[in-house]
Amino acid sequence: MGTLLRLEDPAPRLRAALVARIGVDVGAAAAAAAIRAEIGYYRAHLHRGRDAESLGELRADCAEAMRPALPPEAAGVPGDLLTAALLDALAFSPYPDAAPALRALRAAGCALVVVSNWDYSLHERLEQTGLAPLVDAAVASAELGAAKPDRAIFERALELAGAAPERAWHAGDSVREDVEGARAARIRAVLVARDEPPPARDRPGGADRERSGGGGRLSSGGGDRVPSGGGGRLPSSGGADRASSSGEDHSSSGGGDRVPSGGRGRRLPEGVPVLASLEGLPELVVSGGP
Repeated sequence: MGTLLRLEDPAPRLRAALVARIGVDVGAAAAAAAIRAEIGYYRAHLHRGRDAESLGELRADCAEAMRPALPPEAAGVPGDLLTAALLDALAFSPYPDAAPALRALRAAGCALVVVSNWDYSLHERLEQTGLAPLVDAAVASAELGAAKPDRAIFERALELAGAAPERAWHAGDSVREDVEGARAARIRAVLVARDEPPPARDRPGGADRERSGGGGRLSSGGGDRVPSGGGGRLPSSGGADRASSSGEDHSSSGGGDRVPSGGRGRRLPEGVPVLASLEGLPELVVSGGP
């Protein structure tokens, strides 16, 4: 989360969903504790959600992880009701600057690929939020069997975009997963720091983006389910920009990145640009970077 998509606070939604489905108000504290337990379980097991069947099993197990945190009148409900309430609690929306940035990159001839530490539902979330038509492909770590910062997931994005690493950019909100992962794959990176800028010592110049010569590909990294997503389109001519943009990461279940993946507090490599939003990303990519 944090690059293309954001998650509404799931605790109040879970509380409301339990009232609607079983007529029990568990209270704010219990709902928050249940979501924390679910997030912890999901982050440790999201790799299991590699297809529709395994995703259903993962979601059921994530719902079960909430049960000990709930009061008896809610903890005793059947698993299918608890799973349904969990899914009701998960609502994703695109950041206001996400679609405009993707459209501008696409107009510049970029190939856009979402790269995310997410389960099989990444594609569903992109459809639900209206971003799927704006990207050319998406790579979910659970489907591939490799997660950021593993270079394998970035290499898969490059393959889908048809780009060489030196012609690619990756934008994401985690220093470790997005910036360090992209650079390990020889892709230029941009750090998207929406919530707060990294410490001054970690900011040699901005967010990390990559583009080479006459063209570039953007691989924008998201967040950990605690999401994030990107996109890209491949130009027919060599002079156009190319982008493989990775999306978001998850930290809780239900099919989306919910918790930032983890770059907070890590030192930002020298020369990596930092952006407070995606608004300036197209200009950065088209210009070739700072």
